[in-house]
Amino acid sequence: MSNADAGTLALLFGNSHANCMVRALRHKLFPTSADGFSVRIVSTGSDAFPGGLVLVDSLGRRVANPVVTRAIDQAIRESEREGRNVWLLSVIGGNFANRLSLFRTDGDIDFLDPDEDSATQPEVADADRYVPYDLLEAQLQSAMSSLGEFLRLLPMGRVAGLTHVDGPPPVPDANFIVENLPERTKDLARAAGEGEITAATISPARFRYKVWRAQSRVARRMVEAAGGHYMSAPPAALDSEGYRRLELCADAAHGTTEYGALCLEAIRSSVTGLLAERAHHE
Repeated sequence: MSNADAGTLALLFGNSHANCMVRALRHKLFPTSADGFSVRIVSTGSDAFPGGLVLVDSLGRRVANPVVTRAIDQAIRESEREGRNVWLLSVIGGNFANRLSLFRTDGDIDFLDPDEDSATQPEVADADRYVPYDLLEAQLQSAMSSLGEFLRLLPMGRVAGLTHVDGPPPVPDANFIVENLPERTKDLARAAGEGEITAATISPARFRYKVWRAQSRVARRMVEAAGGHYMSAPPAALDSEGYRRLELCADAAHGTTEYGALCLEAIRSSVTGLLAERAHHE
């Protein structure tokens, strides 16, 4: 289903984290490159998938949202005439870690990251505030289950491949977060009973970063189980500690247009490399 010498059409669909890529495309910060890689916007934004990611059809079968599958069908018909590869580009979700970790909780819970904290044990006096890492992953797995099911329902056998881009890592500066919270996040916080939002109500940066890493692990497993390729934030978008660079933050949660252009270039490089490697082994 792929040809490394042919052009590649990537179909972009996702939620709010896809918007920075949409802006980069519309502002022509990512023009069609010499190798023929181009991106078509299918559906993006907070309400990109009416009815949800997974729906039930008239025969009672669970199916991926037709907004995406119809676009895939159209692109495949075009590719048969034009000899192009069709690649799926998912930017769905990415905010699960924010929802779990952005605001402080009573007692400031923590957990041991299996990679970062493998040689660390909490002080006995602090042990009660540590939750098992497996419990955190189970909660994320449940919250992200519709993403995993949606990806598994995509027609992978009919396209050249799939890349899923995760949400970016957090911003360390609590004051920046308070001053730049998206309106949707403020609405959700009010609905959850959150009072006045100040820097003191934002969770410590390292805790938020560790929860984001847990989200990344869960997302990677889901993507690979569906036969796709997982991608995190481009290294050029990160500071020396792995946080998102402040100048690439459109707000507390989302990237700027320039961040979107960095993501698109990283995707182009990855996809063309994967197709070339596949052709080499065929």
